[in-house]
Amino acid sequence: MRTAMRQMRGVFHQLDRDLIRKRLRDGCTTQGEQGGYAYGAPRFGQQAVDGELVDLAPEKEIEDLILQWHDEEGLGARAICRRLNDEGLPSKRGGKWHPTTVARIIDPAAREAARVRSAFDRAQKKETRRTRASKILESSVR
Repeated sequence: MRTAMRQMRGVFHQLDRDLIRKRLRDGCTTQGEQGGYAYGAPRFGQQAVDGELVDLAPEKEIEDLILQWHDEEGLGARAICRRLNDEGLPSKRGGKWHPTTVARIIDPAAREAARVRSAFDRAQKKETRRTRASKILESSVR
């Protein structure tokens, strides 16, 4: 009886999570159809205000500085990252700079590649969980 109750609690928890996920997805889709920004954190130098992307002056200045160091001084992402951290310039969320973040600012194609790779990794994890769950179900049925 205890096992059955635990399994039922798991079923209802999963149903609740799926309903929340569906409502969030539907909300993002609706906002996107209405022309607003609804997908993820805005890139460095931009901020979502009332569903629209606007440029942030302080972040744009840092972005221009990064591009200047890269183009004029020939610095790489790690050297720029080190310089930004040494000068105490804030990152998007106020933490330390990471070379990947700087590389995405320098090369927009790198940002897109990281986005695609991240989506692929999420899909792989989901497939792994499904495979594992189906194996567990098959073994419990036998």
